[in-house]
Amino acid sequence: MVMAGEAKELIDKISLAAQRMSELIRDVLNFSKVLDTNVFEQVDLNVIMKNVSKDFEMLIGQKKAVITQDKLPVIAAVPLQMNQLFYNLPGNAIKFSRPDVPPVIHISFRKLTSGDVQAHPALNNAIHYCEIIFSDHGIGINEIFMEQIFQIFHRLNASERFEGTGIGLALCNMYFYL
Repeated sequence: MVMAGEAKELIDKISLAAQRMSELIRDVLNFSKVLDTNVFEQVDLNVIMKNVSKDFEMLIGQKKAVITQDKLPVIAAVPLQMNQLFYNLPGNAIKFSRPDVPPVIHISFRKLTSGDVQAHPALNNAIHYCEIIFSDHGIGINEIFMEQIFQIFHRLNASERFEGTGIGLALCNMYFYL
């Protein structure tokens, strides 16, 4: 016979498992959308960052995060992919911040030189590229795990310590290879 306290505990566990499954399904759907989308448009990264900042307003306030940015360019890109990128990277910087240290995140960019472009054989020399730089002072990533963190469903931290499904950085990695 299940006691009232035990029943509540079981319901809480089931509810938490259902919530995690829902997050996983949402993230897998986002992953598949990114794979299917390849229509390039003019994308103002300042507008995307403004919208992302609005979405994170409550979390930014709770963590006392500071997000600054240089004036970002308008680029030819897939809007959905840029939204995902600008959502995941600052989101991770806030999530993986040090305890009791307000996150400080800065977004900047630089135009790649022809030498930079030539150093990456997958890039087309006839196209101008820019590098978008997200910097923060969070918990960091050990260099030996740098490749692993971009694999889908791969997590470096226990789910009890940090929420997530292990899809966010895999989505971000996609943008460099589409």
